[in-house]
Amino acid sequence: MLRKWVTSNMSETKYMIAEQTALELIERMFSSWNKQDMESLMPLFTEDIELVSNKVMDLLPDANGKIKGRKVLHTYWSALMQLYPHFQFRLKRLIVEGRVIIVYYKTDDHQTHCISKLHLTFDGLIERMEVVYL
Repeated sequence: MLRKWVTSNMSETKYMIAEQTALELIERMFSSWNKQDMESLMPLFTEDIELVSNKVMDLLPDANGKIKGRKVLHTYWSALMQLYPHFQFRLKRLIVEGRVIIVYYKTDDHQTHCISKLHLTFDGLIERMEVVYL
């Protein structure tokens, strides 16, 4: 899933996700979220996924803004979907840099704007997600 190359000084190997692959990953993620299909959403993340978000601070003050682990993320997002069933995310902009995808998106009603920074493993799974709701 990730392309590999060696820099000109031959001492450093870098990896980069192709933009089309990143776009397909985000489209799968948003499609699963919009259908509230947790069974197809969760496999996009590593078992030890870490989510950092200002929304976590709002809903779970004791969590210090972090969710750790796929099972905890599943529980948290299931609750979030119940609270905000109208959240239908639409991609507005995507930037790929190495193994990082930066995504700007909005809800259908344009009331909620979000920026997410996704860190990928070499297998193309999301291992860390930083989300800011604007």
